[in-house]
Amino acid sequence: MPQKGSNELAERTKALREAKGLTQAELGRKCGVDQGAVAKWEAGKLQPNGRAIGVLAALAGDPDKWWWLEQIGINRSILGVPVDPSDIVEVPLFKDRISAGPGWIMDERNIDGFLKLPRDWVPHARHVRAAKVVGDSMSPIIQSGFTVLIDTADRDHKLLLRKMVAAREGDEITIKWLRQEGKFYQLVPEHPTDRNRVRILTADKDVAIIGRIIMWIGSPDQYK
Repeated sequence: MPQKGSNELAERTKALREAKGLTQAELGRKCGVDQGAVAKWEAGKLQPNGRAIGVLAALAGDPDKWWWLEQIGINRSILGVPVDPSDIVEVPLFKDRISAGPGWIMDERNIDGFLKLPRDWVPHARHVRAAKVVGDSMSPIIQSGFTVLIDTADRDHKLLLRKMVAAREGDEITIKWLRQEGKFYQLVPEHPTDRNRVRILTADKDVAIIGRIIMWIGSPDQYK
């Protein structure tokens, strides 16, 4: 299903390809996909994955590359724009990864370090936690290797419908969209599969919302 903003992405993809004088097949080879995938991108039926977005950003060059990179969570503020030190807050970063797929164990005592972020990004800074992502169930929005910020002060499931949340099942934590079907709440991956299934929240003891995903940051290492 096309995502919000996919029409603009489709139009920009086609315009960029034509501006560079490439056929769909040629652009596909650069991005590691076939001509059919590029045709679907340009029709708004499919979105490029993170690797392909990185290639498109490189083709676009400055300053247009920032529009492309922002689609996968890479903001120029993250990559070196000066910030007043008094406006910086520290957010703990877990060593363990959070899952965009089947649940992943994350020990809250296991802190790898701290992210230094602008205060206005994290208004509830003392309640925000960061973790790396593993898995592809939230792709192309969130790729494996991204870092997500979780606002643990935002837990009321009634106020989080249609939001992206982190949920705990025992010691495992996973990222999903929160939806409602009748009287049941559901954790829904971006692309449900047999491996990445919709989960029904049958009771608080089974699955608990631990916070809302307020931001994600793409890893530049993936887009070389």
